[in-house]
Amino acid sequence: MFASASRDKTVKLWDAETFELLKVLDNKKFEGHVHSVNKLLWSHEHDLLISCGDDRSVIIWKVTVDRSQNWS
Repeated sequence: MFASASRDKTVKLWDAETFELLKVLDNKKFEGHVHSVNKLLWSHEHDLLISCGDDRSVIIWKVTVDRSQNWS
């Protein structure tokens, strides 16, 4: 699995073998960024994905469950 950051305020999770889109992490439930996402850091050992956006927020996503946890 790999992740991509986007101008559309989302982080996308992809299957590394098939390149199939697995999940979109966004702000539909007020959990995501409100501006472009421009940096990602993945901690595989802790199943965390950290995203940074132009809105000056850092969000920590727990990628093994449906809900995310975030701190701005």
